[in-house]
Amino acid sequence: MFVYGSGGRIMTFIDAIMWVFVAIFAIAALISLSDMIGVVTIRDADQRKWLFRSLIGAVVLAVGSFGARQLTNAAPTVQTSPKVTATETSKPVSKPNARPATTPTPTPSSSPMLQPSDRLAIPAPPASAAPSCAKSDADLNWATQQLGPRPTIADTFDREYPACVASLRAVAAVDEDAAANCRAALEVHKSQYLSPFFVAKASYDDKLRREERAIRTGGISETELPFYNYVVCENESFNFDGGKDLERLNAAEARLNEDIKSCRSRGCK
Repeated sequence: MFVYGSGGRIMTFIDAIMWVFVAIFAIAALISLSDMIGVVTIRDADQRKWLFRSLIGAVVLAVGSFGARQLTNAAPTVQTSPKVTATETSKPVSKPNARPATTPTPTPSSSPMLQPSDRLAIPAPPASAAPSCAKSDADLNWATQQLGPRPTIADTFDREYPACVASLRAVAAVDEDAAANCRAALEVHKSQYLSPFFVAKASYDDKLRREERAIRTGGISETELPFYNYVVCENESFNFDGGKDLERLNAAEARLNEDIKSCRSRGCK
């Protein structure tokens, strides 16, 4: 058991002393202030001397009391073992039943990236059917509710791509001002199309991991199997080499970065 009664009484005693000195200091300071502004006039030099001593003494003793209070508050708690009588020592001590070790539930930060091999039991489609990662209407409805919209690069990315790059490459002369303006247009295009995609993809990847973990932890039923495979297929598409969405992103990013670099160093040539 923990013993704290005596420490509490000491703290109360020190607090009382400290506040007494604080009160003395406040009263002495109030009298001194009144004397300074003319409300009270102290004519006797000895009285002034004792008033000054009271101020200094009260400050020193109040600070000392506060220091003692802090030291007492920081003192370690004393823990003592309960006393055991001779009768109690003769009693057999029963050991509690050992509990089997449990496997901790994985946290979101420790969840590994889904691998293509995590896809489970997708029936092989007939030759005329769509690939095994094809999405049914039920899969899409479930995904809309659980995952939200898929991150995509807008179709207008290519159509609205800055035409200044092709124009500057078509002429022989290098126009530094035109190249600088073209580089700025490319940066704007990148911020309009790729930056929102990266933000949406980060959120989507997190939802994929959470849904995969939730389905797998609860046991993958026959009804949930298509949804589980949907999640794994989406992860393949966005995060693994050969994934359709990842290849689209890599191509768009590489094109922009290369054109920005050429406009910075070679006049977009």
